[in-house]
Amino acid sequence: MIDSHDILVVHVDQRGLFSGQRQDAEVLAGIFDGEQNRLVVHGHPECGDAHGADR
Repeated sequence: MIDSHDILVVHVDQRGLFSGQRQDAEVLAGIFDGEQNRLVVHGHPECGDAHGADR
């Protein structure tokens, strides 16, 4: 859902599309500029990476 705000932040976990070095995931992530539009990829709890990485 996108409302009238000027900022979009999308949170995803590191599974499926974002589980590795996939070219289609990199293309999708490239849409986000990191300032107004951010993609936050959260790591797997099993891997000990509970922190997100901004894109």
